[in-house]
Amino acid sequence: MSQLQLLFYGSGIIILIIFVSFIVVALYRTFKYGYQFSSAIVQHKSYEDSLPTLLTSLKALDIDMRIVIPKEYNSDVILVSDGGIFLIKMFKYQSGRVSDKGKYFEVKDNEDIYKVNNPFKQVEADYHKIHDMFKDAPIYAYVIFGDLNLLDFTYAGIAKIVRYKNLNYQIRREYNETNRFISAKELKNINNKLR
Repeated sequence: MSQLQLLFYGSGIIILIIFVSFIVVALYRTFKYGYQFSSAIVQHKSYEDSLPTLLTSLKALDIDMRIVIPKEYNSDVILVSDGGIFLIKMFKYQSGRVSDKGKYFEVKDNEDIYKVNNPFKQVEADYHKIHDMFKDAPIYAYVIFGDLNLLDFTYAGIAKIVRYKNLNYQIRREYNETNRFISAKELKNINNKLR
């Protein structure tokens, strides 16, 4: 064998080892942490990166609404429109296996384990607070999980579980299906109180 052939075979073997390594890492992360196989070797978005993206995405909705970043509420974003009030709580970690531990949620991401406040309890508290102020307004509550979160719990309550990529569709659907529209006068009152 010539030196050129040896170099060619050696390069091929190195490329094959790198490729097999990526496959092994992807399979490991898929089975251990619940990532989708295609996303298992991709860097994951953090919550801080996702919030501006969420706001940009919400501005693309073809609904006349006001986006409120609340100070006195647990929700991250409140949308106010004549079709209702939409409470949106983003789950802090956009990847990993999520388990409900009662008062808190546990997230296993890679080798790390995080404990966070229960987002459903937070958004439900906001729901009741706002419902007490505006009894006739339709109110919708969502907890957004990242597309890479593996949800290891069941939930039946006021809020809806929504994947990040499906949020706009869900809001538009709720808006189009409402039969209780808010009057302009009440809408102004709501906007003033939620600022």
